[in-house]
Amino acid sequence: SMEEVSYELKDLAFFFEVIKFPEDLCTLVAHITRRLSEVENYK
Repeated sequence: SMEEVSYELKDLAFFFEVIKFPEDLCTLVAHITRRLSEVENYK
């Protein structure tokens, strides 16, 4: 079954699509969080 991951952003211009789901959901969340932090730092 397909799982959905969503993240609320202040700036709706940013979005992402999860192409490959890791077996560990915590790993996925950690990667998304790190990537979004990088994006925020470049603003």
